[in-house]
Amino acid sequence: MKLNNFSKLVIAIVVSELAGAIVLVHDLRDSYVVRTLQKPALNPPSWIFGPVWTTLYVLMGIAAFLVWKKGWSEKR
Repeated sequence: MKLNNFSKLVIAIVVSELAGAIVLVHDLRDSYVVRTLQKPALNPPSWIFGPVWTTLYVLMGIAAFLVWKKGWSEKR
């Protein structure tokens, strides 16, 4: 079965986001420790981390798609 580029992009992003979800589940167990830490004055608000990490994982998925599209054995 041959996948088109859009399917490859979706698969790469979904796999990347699933990796982020696994990390999130692990971090939720330790959230009490994080909440009780003394944070510096320049610490960003906690609501910003969700969108930032989601964006980073989407960008990692796009990067994986570009590698997949180019081919694993392709040399520059």
